Amino acid sequence: MLNSITFTRFLKILIVVTLALSTSSCLIFWTKTGDAKDPVNNNSILVYGYLDDSAAPFSFRWGQLHQVLPRTDEPFLDIKLNKKGLFYLENLPVGSYSIESLGGPEGFFSNSSWTWRFPNPSQHPEFKLTELRAGKPGIYFMGAYRIYESKHGGFFSSAEYSSASVDHPSELEILQQLREKTRDSKWDHLVVARINELIKRK
Repeated sequence: MLNSITFTRFLKILIVVTLALSTSSCLIFWTKTGDAKDPVNNNSILVYGYLDDSAAPFSFRWGQLHQVLPRTDEPFLDIKLNKKGLFYLENLPVGSYSIESLGGPEGFFSNSSWTWRFPNPSQHPEFKLTELRAGKPGIYFMGAYRIYESKHGGFFSSAEYSSASVDHPSELEILQQLREKTRDSKWDHLVVARINELIKRK
């Protein structure tokens, strides 16, 4: 049981922390994580990709896919990620999807956040994998990307950022990260099969 001195000290600390959070306008950002769940039916797909945020103005902590087809009343789906760049989402119906946005906070004590959208693939072919047409069940790679500073900011101007598709990490390396999330699920045999296919191509 806490004595009165210990309780008073605890109360003071709690008040200080509460005031610090309120004055800094700090927001708590939630990241959707977790292992992949088993396929819900024989018509399910799993998608995966990667974002390098090392030079981005934010820490990658969330994102959404847009389910184009089949049409649904809730077409924007929260992706999962491992906070190391991997993003993924399982149990989507066969159909068409695009990466709607990726984003995150500028910093732990910042109340500002970024929502990042990739260029239109029809005008920028290097982003073609951000749009997916899945004609059959399975796993699908939606590409690897990085965000970088394309124009340095100055005293009177802000920095500008751009995105690019990247070959590193490779799909094989990304799949090895994904396997940490699928190892205990029925998706695992598809991930392993794709890993073996890519190894044979080397």
